[in-house]
Amino acid sequence: MARSFTEAYEIGNAINRGLWALKTAPIVLLAGAVLDQCSQGCGSNMGNITSRSDSPAWTGDWSESLERLDSYAGPGLLLVILLAALCVMFALVLLFFVRCWIQSGYIRLQQEILSSGKGRFSTLLASTQVFWPMVKWKTLKGFVFFGTLTISALPGGLVALMGYPGHSLALMVGGGFLAALLAIPVAIYVGLGLFFGDWLVAIDGVRSTTALDKSWEMARGRRLHLFLFSLTMALFSILGMVALCIGVFFTKSVADSGSTAAFLLLTRDEDQLSRYACLLKDSTQEPLGSVD
Repeated sequence: MARSFTEAYEIGNAINRGLWALKTAPIVLLAGAVLDQCSQGCGSNMGNITSRSDSPAWTGDWSESLERLDSYAGPGLLLVILLAALCVMFALVLLFFVRCWIQSGYIRLQQEILSSGKGRFSTLLASTQVFWPMVKWKTLKGFVFFGTLTISALPGGLVALMGYPGHSLALMVGGGFLAALLAIPVAIYVGLGLFFGDWLVAIDGVRSTTALDKSWEMARGRRLHLFLFSLTMALFSILGMVALCIGVFFTKSVADSGSTAAFLLLTRDEDQLSRYACLLKDSTQEPLGSVD
């Protein structure tokens, strides 16, 4: 019989098990945390390329802006912009694939450490079996999340759009506030419903649609507890920033491994859990080694 949700996702025990994983296989787990963090944050500053002081001023109506742009850069600029956009799109797709590859191996590495007490770089970097399922899941997850987010923010967006022709600041600000008021709760609700999908795909190897259904069912009636758990783990990960930013990889590896341990406790019965020695220990006791 699997553990209850409250028992599996007890924050103190999750952090303790994450610490056990870090002590057991520190080098490979930290390497996984670094790769996962880098794959998650790549390209976050791409927008800075537009911040040069010698860029054309995009003010006034579009006809004036286009005239200024034409005089600024010459007739070949549109082709350059098109090629740059294609390059950016290609880079984003490539980074998306890298993200799916690294995260799949990183989660499976955490499972391996919790199971055997050892971690291999081959597990981290060889996630061939679940790579395409993870790509499909991430794509489906993105459509579901951003689709519902867009629909929820649509009323406020329409109100803000109504104020644009007449330059009504009240309508534009009110519409933006309404969009945020509607979208933020929906984003949290839907995001928590998709919470378990990454583990379901990486560890259990389920299909993307199955991961969507199972994750939504697993989160049913548990969103408040899951929100507090996720928020605490995120804050714990951020604590590493105080150590010259390097410590974030240590706290991240602990939080991620603790979350994987909680997932295993929730989804495995007692016979299956006998493979995971550290999962059966209480947070007040010294963690055991692996079971042979």
